[in-house]
Amino acid sequence: MPIKGWPHKRTIVYSPQPRVQKVKRFRLLNIIGKALKRTATTLGALVLFSMTMSVVITLFLASDVKQVTVPEKTVLVFRLDGAVPEKEMSSAFSGAFGFYRPSVRELVDAIDYAAKDDRVKGLVFSFRNGGLSLAHMEEIRKAVLRFKESGKFTKAYALSYESATGGLGRYYLASAFDQIWMQPVGTVSMAGIYAEMPFAGDLLKRLGVTPQFFQRKEYKTAMENFTKSSMSDENREELETVLGTIFDHMITGIAKGRGLSEDKVRALVDQGLFTGKEAVEAGLIDRLEYGDIAVNEIKKELTGNPESEEIELFLLKRYALATRLNPPPSFHRTAKKKVAIVYVSGAIVTTGDNVSPYTIGQDVAAADVLSEAITNATDDDDVKAIVIRVNSPGGSPVASETIRRAILRAKEKDKLVVVSMGDMAASGGYWISTHADYIFALPETLTGSIGVVGGKFALGGFWDKIDVNWDSIQFGDNASMLSMNKPFSKAGQARYEVMLDDIYDGFIARVSEGRGLSVEETERIAKGRVWDGVHAKEHKLVDALGGIDESLDYVAVKLGKKDRHDLNIVSLPREKTPFERFINLLEQQVLAGQFMRNQAAVYEALSPIANHIIRAQNMQEHILYEPLDPFVFK
Repeated sequence: MPIKGWPHKRTIVYSPQPRVQKVKRFRLLNIIGKALKRTATTLGALVLFSMTMSVVITLFLASDVKQVTVPEKTVLVFRLDGAVPEKEMSSAFSGAFGFYRPSVRELVDAIDYAAKDDRVKGLVFSFRNGGLSLAHMEEIRKAVLRFKESGKFTKAYALSYESATGGLGRYYLASAFDQIWMQPVGTVSMAGIYAEMPFAGDLLKRLGVTPQFFQRKEYKTAMENFTKSSMSDENREELETVLGTIFDHMITGIAKGRGLSEDKVRALVDQGLFTGKEAVEAGLIDRLEYGDIAVNEIKKELTGNPESEEIELFLLKRYALATRLNPPPSFHRTAKKKVAIVYVSGAIVTTGDNVSPYTIGQDVAAADVLSEAITNATDDDDVKAIVIRVNSPGGSPVASETIRRAILRAKEKDKLVVVSMGDMAASGGYWISTHADYIFALPETLTGSIGVVGGKFALGGFWDKIDVNWDSIQFGDNASMLSMNKPFSKAGQARYEVMLDDIYDGFIARVSEGRGLSVEETERIAKGRVWDGVHAKEHKLVDALGGIDESLDYVAVKLGKKDRHDLNIVSLPREKTPFERFINLLEQQVLAGQFMRNQAAVYEALSPIANHIIRAQNMQEHILYEPLDPFVFK
């Protein structure tokens, strides 16, 4: 007989139990955890689909990229609308989608190719919102000057020659061209060089933060922004020397390019800002016209007809891609006698394994990757020389030593090793350069900084101000040496400074040995001081002034060739194929997904504790719960 109110009959094997309606509770952490899981799954699927399609499209379009053809009557146009990369990208992968951005070496090579290419009639730079580093600007400017020697025209055009940083560098580059045009109502800004930096010593003192940094030697001023309230005499001296040299170099270049005296250019720089009409009157600008008129003038100059369809404007980056895939007949590269370029770009670290998937794209120079690349070049019998392109502010001494050792091994195997310095080859960047057979630097290169600085911030006073109390357990007298919550003890500081002395002495010894200087000579020019390329050459820290093109020309002559265009150049570490890029992106997606799942797991693990708290506070539920043991927290 059925029980009243029950939907099922009781039988011998079945005894229905009353259903208890569970009280639905709002569990915020559970919701967040589930949302993260679903988001990770969705994003993973979308990214995987996107990467798969990218690879498929790349494989279809790679052949089309190789078919980039240059018109028979071409004017090359370079749009300066962003930074120029140091290292070349994969043409097949990026070029297929229009993302190809030629490196500084590829641009320089393309301009040199164009000078001898009968199809190319002239070169136009369109100055937009982008900017170049000083070193890249110098290398491209020299290529433009070489192009002019071919007798072909060069023109610079901009809506306005101005910049938030003063604009002198942009105008310095423009001054290499035959003619400088600007749209009416534009402005020419060339207000010299200005540098400023904050000093937070007083602020940190008020916050209770004690910066403890120890430098070897007096010019190693990298951390004084935190330890002082104003610029030290040494810092001011080296900055004035470096910036003064760069300023003088630009003044000389502008004067020569515009046919003005250096005194006249200095007076104009002191004035700083010019309207279009004033710029024309001062000889800084040749024409105030609109872009369409500039194009018609070019056509008229070449054909006599401003409406001619014979002349085509062709982007320099597409020309660089075309000449990279199919070099002009006048440039023949041999199959053997390869030259490897190894790029040391960014802060020098010990391993690339520590780079987070969320910081990919930021330049780091991983010693394990770079030393392997140098070793591979060393062990390749076809590689006769290695060019180390250094663009680094320094980093780990241990990592720097690892790279230097790989260079020494290359020399032991009779490989010619040449260093080409970019914007910066300072501290660790110079450490790895010391034993090269020959070193090139640009006038704007910042190098040297032969010194070391290290220390920490002691935050104990800061925690006191906000009533946060830290407690600790210690085994070993100096176990707390690197704690950020307390200052160095006398014994801890002594041991730390012993380490700094050892690094500095080792740096001095390596520079002395590599550059053939006495320890006394090296010490005199070291002291942590940064030098520009001009002074670095005077002090024998580098051998010659020049960029990547001069470095490769030097190597070519040493190998019995005419110039760099006779070399078979390979870039290391080796570029990834589209499939390898796909696998790498997939690995990063797995890491990203794992990260999100871990965060979801954390939320899920915390949810029971959160539920205890919610239940304890929500007395309306009238549900029993197991209270937390108060003795656990005694």
